[in-house]
Amino acid sequence: MKINRIFLFLLLAVGIIGFVLSGCTDPQSEANLSNGITNDQINNESSLTTEQANIVFRAVQELLLSTYPRETDKLDNISIHFTNEQTDNNVSILDVNVEADMTSIRKPEDSPLIAGMQKALSEANNDVEKKAGKQLIDGHLKEMAPYFNKTGRALFPLRLTFENGDKSDFKYELFYLLSISEQVTIYPAKTYFEEHFKEDSVEKEQMGYEMMKEELSSP
Repeated sequence: MKINRIFLFLLLAVGIIGFVLSGCTDPQSEANLSNGITNDQINNESSLTTEQANIVFRAVQELLLSTYPRETDKLDNISIHFTNEQTDNNVSILDVNVEADMTSIRKPEDSPLIAGMQKALSEANNDVEKKAGKQLIDGHLKEMAPYFNKTGRALFPLRLTFENGDKSDFKYELFYLLSISEQVTIYPAKTYFEEHFKEDSVEKEQMGYEMMKEELSSP
């Protein structure tokens, strides 16, 4: 049975989804500017101090940059909005709405999926198989082409929890909010990004290899 191509298309779309800077003159703005962060990047409607908000911003920035490498994606204009704060037993819970411009800069033909297909195609036994394999690759390149060098605004809904108390001992947790049919499920942010957003190039290449092998073995 051939791999579901709709599922593959969704994987490619997911693989296509980041952070830049701007400013002001009040004390909070000056503190941010000294740290390379501007008020246009952080909208803080919570009890977080400027320093705490900067700490979370940098953690989110690092998470995005580690998920979407510079070799494949360009990330600009990161912004973060802390809002909807609630307190429960001295623990603050608030929404963290992250946005970023993301541009896919890797050429479609350099995708590990295509590399896997090419590897399997090199093992073709005759011209008929080679022609069928080339058509398969051309079809996927055509599907991927609209995403190359295109910029889209990516949204990342997160939740932050932290204990109220000693401001010098800031301990917090970040979660990703997954909404399906109006039901929200929370996951540890780092784990979710690694499992669902970060590309596994070895796995993707193997997928391309197997797809081509199945195509070539079809009657």
